[in-house]
Amino acid sequence: MRVYTIGHSNRSPEDFLNLLKKYEIEVIIDVRRFPSSKFEHFNQKTLEDLLKREDIEYIWMEELGGFRRKGLKNSPNIAIKSKGFRN
Repeated sequence: MRVYTIGHSNRSPEDFLNLLKKYEIEVIIDVRRFPSSKFEHFNQKTLEDLLKREDIEYIWMEELGGFRRKGLKNSPNIAIKSKGFRN
């Protein structure tokens, strides 16, 4: 099984579908914690319906999404909070 990653960016629905067809994508797994977008056609329900019309399966896996409520103790990004690392 080959796995691809794709970001929708600001593609039109047609461009997005053409890209999926070009690479013969059969299943999309949406890993966004909150599956919405300022582009209506990439909101969960609209996207799911769009893909269904093209016989592409849509699966939402919220547990793979981001948006951590608490920082990670050992994160290399902890320095961002230190005044010594800021201008």
